[in-house]
Amino acid sequence: MTAILITGGSGYVGGRLARHLLTRGHDIRLASRRPLSPIWAKDARTIVLDWDDPASVAAACAGCRTVVHLAGLSDAECARDPIQALRINGEYTIRLLEAAITAGCRRFVLFSTAHVYGARLNGVVDETTLPLPRHPYGISNRVAEDFVLAAHAQGRIGALALRLSNAIGAPVHADIDRWGLLVNDLCRAAAAGGPLVMRSSGLVSRDFIPLADVENALAHLLTLPPDAWGDGLMNLGSGHSTSAAAMADLVLARARAKGLIVALQRPAPAPGETAAPLEYRIDRLRACGFTPQADLAAAIDETLDFCLAQAKATP
Repeated sequence: MTAILITGGSGYVGGRLARHLLTRGHDIRLASRRPLSPIWAKDARTIVLDWDDPASVAAACAGCRTVVHLAGLSDAECARDPIQALRINGEYTIRLLEAAITAGCRRFVLFSTAHVYGARLNGVVDETTLPLPRHPYGISNRVAEDFVLAAHAQGRIGALALRLSNAIGAPVHADIDRWGLLVNDLCRAAAAGGPLVMRSSGLVSRDFIPLADVENALAHLLTLPPDAWGDGLMNLGSGHSTSAAAMADLVLARARAKGLIVALQRPAPAPGETAAPLEYRIDRLRACGFTPQADLAAAIDETLDFCLAQAKATP
């Protein structure tokens, strides 16, 4: 049993992980609710997964050593239907976890989110910070985490919950639902000729991590025995905070370096609005032997190149 099952393998993060692990020679299975024919993962085995059919979930896990779970609703989808958010992000994770344990899988990796800490992160945030999610997205992911971490603590399976910060970089295909993310939105606007329009002053700080670092972090963590994962909870970020305004300025600079004549529009700060510093700690990740490169410019460049190629291909 050496195969790696990836749910959500056609999504923004999952697609990149699947492609990267394939290049490293792993036997990859991509599970999706709809049939897939991914040109970016032609060597992967694709599985149509019916989450409401226990036999389908069990079959997806059969023969796999590792399950990497990314399937779930986005923050916008969770806001529209909190009940469905709890069902898909929470209940479906439990179903997959139990199926993986029954199938004899050795490792279960859940991609969670920094949103479990709260709506707006500030100050020092590490894995001991009390989670205070107020949004259905963060709440439903926290539910999933608790079941995964309980299974790890009970010795039922080696499990890891990764609290991903703000991933940036080019997707493997254009049909993703993450074009509303700051960097993706600005890069697509730049490729279309601009302007780059921010919806806020950008004073808020975030931890941005290139998808290349996310790929390499997962690949590294999978080389370790589950005992090296400690209690199974880990922040996954770059370890550096950048304001949204500074990130927008960097997108603008990279776009202009490619010869794009674009301008940036940013609202002025509201009266009394101040910057809130953030330190998203990744000590546990570093203790496992991985330090992100955090090349934000390269991640922006690849996103711009992707958007420019898409714009050129669109009549």
